[in-house]
Formats: sequence, structure tokens, C-alpha cells
Amino acid sequence: GLQKQADLPQVLSSTPSTAAIPRLSEQAEDTDQPAVKKPALRVISGKGFRNLLSDMPDEARERLKGFPRPLRDSDQVIVAGEDAAAPVGYLIARRTMRNWQQRLFRKRDPSSVFVEDFWVDPAERGQGLGRKLMEKLLEHNPRVALSTDNSGEFTSPEAIELYKHLGFVPKKVEKAATYWRRRPEDADRVGSVQTEDKDLQKQA
Repeated sequence: GLQKQADLPQVLSSTPSTAAIPRLSEQAEDTDQPAVKKPALRVISGKGFRNLLSDMPDEARERLKGFPRPLRDSDQVIVAGEDAAAPVGYLIARRTMRNWQQRLFRKRDPSSVFVEDFWVDPAERGQGLGRKLMEKLLEHNPRVALSTDNSGEFTSPEAIELYKHLGFVPKKVEKAATYWRRRPEDADRVGSVQTEDKDLQKQA
């Protein structure tokens, strides 16, 4: 396999890096409520994100305490929130990948990134912010990989459907996690559950 369970990114306990993907739900049924201003999205470097850590909400700071590797300037972070306010969400994409992460793309490419952490403030969940963060990442990076939890405890079915809709295809299945990949050459497979890995068929 590409990775043993013990090698999963240690972000929250031993859960995969997408453990905190917010559940996607419909907008609130009460349409008489005034429109809420959507958080602005910014693309910053790893160094820029490090400078924001002191302003992060407590929950996010606790998550990041156990981050396995320091962020580098070449790594990319999508941050949700106004400049003068604490961020309400972020998505960390590693350009400096481990070998097993790089192998998900078959060949080395400077445009490839691996989503290592994804967080949305509980008060902002269910409003489509997680989708916006991922879409913003895809605007700047044509080749993206990520992992999801197979138990269903940390990754919701809505999140899986979102990834399929955005063009991700399952590349590798292991006991604890599924690894997804999105490349320009996979564009004609948007929404498909096809995979090149026969092990995935056996999981059905």
C-alpha cells in the first residue's frame, strides 16, 4: 500500500487530515433572515499563516499544536475571514509532500498539492464555506490529493459527494482511509466513482 495506518497525518489524534471537514447542509429554511456577509477568502503562504496563529480561535490553535511538520513558504493556505478579524476557516495544502503523498500523482509535478488540514469554525458550518475553500484551492492548483476517513466518524457522506462533484476520484483504499486525487486529465470523470485501484472494488 502507499501508506500504513500509523503513518496517517497526526492532526487530531490518529485521524486522517480531513477529519474536520464540516458537514455540508442546505441553507437555513427561514428565507426572511437578512443576508449574512460571506467571509472573504485569501490565499497566503505558509509563513503568512504562521503569522496568523496568535489570532486563531482556541479550537484551531489546539488543532495546530500537534501539526506534524512546520509550514514552508512554498506551502499554500486558503484562509477565510476579514483582514482585521480572526480567521473562521482554513485549508492547508502542502506543496512539500512526503514520498507516499507524491506517489498519488504518479510523477513529480510542482503544481501538485496535498490537503493536510481543513477546518471551519463551528459557527460557520453548514453555510457552504468548506465548499468555497476547496473551490478556491482548485482555482490555483490543478493537481490536488487528500484523504478521507473510512469509518464515517470524521468524514460525512456530504463531503464525499462534494469531492466527487469537484472531480476527485478515489486512487487508493486502505483500512483507515481512502486517498483521492484530482488532475486535469481526470476532468472527464467528474462525479464518477471509477478508480484505477482494484482494491477499491473489493471494498464495495
